[in-house]
Amino acid sequence: MLSKWSLKQIAAVTCACAFLTSWTVTALAIQDDATPVNSADASVASIGQPEAVVGPNGATVDDFPPQLDVIYLRSGGQIHGEAREITGESRPYWLVTTESGGILKLDSRVVDRIKFAEDEYAAQIGAMDPESAADHWTMYEWCDNQERSSSRFKQEMNFHLQRICDLDPNDEKARKLLDLELDDTTGRWVRPEQRYANHGYVKIIGGYVPEMFLDIYEYENDEKTQVNNREREFTGWLRSLRTETDERLMTEQLFAIVDETMIPAVYEKAKEEPNLRLRMLLVDAIGRVPGVTAANSLVHFAVRDPARSIRERALILLKQDQYNQHAAAMKAAGFLSDENNDYVEQAGFVIGELGSPATTLSLIEALITIHTPPRDPNAPAPGSINFGSDSLGGTGLSTGGNAPPRPQPFYNRNVLSALTRITERSTGYSDDPFNKDGWRRWYTETHTISDIDVRRDE
Repeated sequence: MLSKWSLKQIAAVTCACAFLTSWTVTALAIQDDATPVNSADASVASIGQPEAVVGPNGATVDDFPPQLDVIYLRSGGQIHGEAREITGESRPYWLVTTESGGILKLDSRVVDRIKFAEDEYAAQIGAMDPESAADHWTMYEWCDNQERSSSRFKQEMNFHLQRICDLDPNDEKARKLLDLELDDTTGRWVRPEQRYANHGYVKIIGGYVPEMFLDIYEYENDEKTQVNNREREFTGWLRSLRTETDERLMTEQLFAIVDETMIPAVYEKAKEEPNLRLRMLLVDAIGRVPGVTAANSLVHFAVRDPARSIRERALILLKQDQYNQHAAAMKAAGFLSDENNDYVEQAGFVIGELGSPATTLSLIEALITIHTPPRDPNAPAPGSINFGSDSLGGTGLSTGGNAPPRPQPFYNRNVLSALTRITERSTGYSDDPFNKDGWRRWYTETHTISDIDVRRDE
């Protein structure tokens, strides 16, 4: 429908109609204080203003909000707005104020007819009792059934619902349509924001929070904004690596960007960075920031990074006074149960360097671990046929019958080294240093509190 088009579309269509029919249609948007007609002696006549229709209890059109007229065009379209006829010029025309506040100037010859809302609405309210909630319900339903009721009769529908609530305070349906809620503290029907305000809540983006928490919310919101800004700076820094050649300047900029809030982003980037020098720089940036998040990130690189230089650098950074070595060792102990035996051994080495007695039991359990070794890429696949030559230069056939690798025990010497350094013992209660049972018996005996007198003194 034309009523759903924008002003520009309406103007374009009406101008096209004017071109085909030699009628003149112009559309212009003006400010509220602008004069729609340039002629000084032009007069404005309000068309379709019926005499006041008086209801049984004195209700008139003026007691209700204004409505929208429907202008039917000869082209078949419709325009909704407030229509006024200008008759002071040689050729009369219509000024239509639309819902959005714009004004259309229409040659009277493109207008087929006008259905004035006040005529239609007045005919309905003329017979109603303004003090009857039932009559207001009838008017509300009539408005709701009209074409484009949500825009043409929005004010009228709200007006009738308000009157229903005034006349019948127990009408729950009308209050729900007005988006009202019962406030249990005051016993009154109020809008949701007022009910929350009565309970000490304030509106924020996405809901409501207690007023006492508003400072916390604003602080968190400011912090999120700062994090977003720093993430944008970090992204820009990464892009500038393509063109900037001053390594010292780039290092200073990175260290200025990375703080505790940026550790997760830098950590993720460093994990995926294939360039060894850049990955080392990112690890150094993490190592300049105190806190648990930075320490945990460094533990990851100390244990799992494929480059020995990165692993050693991360371990050196972990030994700084700004980090809790015991907490870092406990984080590394989580890798003692990894499926990859290389990580188990490296975790044992890191724990031995950090030296935390809290990891003793974890080290005992990781002395021997079971892993499936990787398959030899040069070994023939099961069932395959291979051609080869013997020592005498002859050729022969062989079939690949070797089975897939099976799980097998791994004796972890770095784990044992860490255990002996922390406990200052070479073995447990056994001659075999890898005997877990001997170590368990030793740990139980040396770490069990006994001979405690729980009797109360008389």
